[in-house]
Amino acid sequence: MIDPVIDIKSGRYIATGKDAEGNKMAAIMGKATAEEHIKAGNAKKGSGW
Repeated sequence: MIDPVIDIKSGRYIATGKDAEGNKMAAIMGKATAEEHIKAGNAKKGSGW
């Protein structure tokens, strides 16, 4: 996923971004995984934090 942004909606952590071909992607993850990706610099915080 290229340039993912992790938002919190209804208590769920949702990463949205694009793949190498420009198609939209989304992935639902747990809080610990979301925080790890943000801490490592792999994703940015979106709305709901």
